[in-house]
Amino acid sequence: MTSVSVDQSGAFTPVAAPLASDDVVDVADIEGFAALDALVSRDRVVLRAASCSDGRVFGVARQLRRRGFRGVLLVEANLLPDQLPMATSCGVDAIVITETHALRCAEPQWRLKAQGERFGYQRATGRNLSSEVG
Repeated sequence: MTSVSVDQSGAFTPVAAPLASDDVVDVADIEGFAALDALVSRDRVVLRAASCSDGRVFGVARQLRRRGFRGVLLVEANLLPDQLPMATSCGVDAIVITETHALRCAEPQWRLKAQGERFGYQRATGRNLSSEVG
């Protein structure tokens, strides 16, 4: 199966060859800062997440950048276009998705989400919801 790289602007680029296994780190295997410190000196790190719902990938990416990682930081997971601004704000250079996922979540969707500044999981509203609860 081939892959597609999605950059910070939402543009697609085909990935010609599989990612080097030496660069790939499964976020489920990172248990502490010592594991992150071992990655800081690398030129490239690929953070692999099992699914788009594994939010650890964002925390690990942010912590790697905070600890001084200056190389290329990729995420290999079928994230959703809505997650692109969050990934970018955490220091991710590109997201690698499967070709099948790229067909479901087309490039125009990614480009549209790349233009937005807001990220997060709460809806934007002008109403004070706390007064309506309880």
